[in-house]
Amino acid sequence: AETGICFIPQPGETLVDSGLTADMYSRGSQRLSGKLGHFSDDYAHMNAEYGALVLDAFLLAANE
Repeated sequence: AETGICFIPQPGETLVDSGLTADMYSRGSQRLSGKLGHFSDDYAHMNAEYGALVLDAFLLAANE
């Protein structure tokens, strides 16, 4: 909020034609506490590769 950022859209390269997140970004997601992974049918949590793309988008927006 201090930087004026209200919403950062999901990086386009993570989406498939249907508008959903590509399944490759949910594979191998891990819980923040410990090394336990999420179940294979968990589509609400994303992996580190997805997180890196979102962080890049955030940092780009914060520097604009």
